[in-house]
Amino acid sequence: MTSSLIIKLFYKLRQSIYKKADELICVSNGVKVELDKYLGNNRSKVIYNCLYSVEYEYEKSNNIRLAFIGRLNKVKNIKYIIETISYLPEKYVLNIYGEGELKDELYGYIKDRGLLERVKLLGFRDRVEIYRNNDIVCISSLYESFSNVILESILSKKLVVSLDCDYGPREIFSHFKKIENNDSSFSLYKVGALVHNDNISSYIKAIKVVEKMSIVSDDCKNTAFCKSKIIEQWQLLL
Repeated sequence: MTSSLIIKLFYKLRQSIYKKADELICVSNGVKVELDKYLGNNRSKVIYNCLYSVEYEYEKSNNIRLAFIGRLNKVKNIKYIIETISYLPEKYVLNIYGEGELKDELYGYIKDRGLLERVKLLGFRDRVEIYRNNDIVCISSLYESFSNVILESILSKKLVVSLDCDYGPREIFSHFKKIENNDSSFSLYKVGALVHNDNISSYIKAIKVVEKMSIVSDDCKNTAFCKSKIIEQWQLLL
């Protein structure tokens, strides 16, 4: 049996299982649109992931510390953030948290650009340590069905700069107050910035604006990410 045939059978089996399910729950409206299109109906519902804030004591630094949190793979587009650092002044450093198949390749990429002193591959670390020792969380994914990292960062009072990819970043940011911004290359929110193109200069401009903002105090009580609202949705469903 060829690999292409196996893949076709897998998709047919998955579609059959989905159609027989009592309920179909999606983590974002973007995923819902894709699933409904795939199944040819409008049965699915959206219930956001229920995440909690991380409590920590922030440690100040003379540097501007950017953090990437996630799996080291192609979808996360980590080289983009590393490249961004190379165009920023030396006070900007990047801490990369996570493991994955691109770890060795990323190390070589960092070394080749002479950034070993400013970009660190730190593996898995405790969330308290991550949020305590960083200023801005950076997302450069090519695709995100949701983004637990963005939401947890916001809940934990960390500002976020993210590329505007399908679907999660755009959807999460849309639930927070938008701030007037004269630069059309990125949208500014109370919780950070959403960069609308993959031009590194746009990402840099967003970082420089966000670093001057206050740490967010919004605890999501009045958004769709409120824990009580999410729990209520599941209770009604079950």
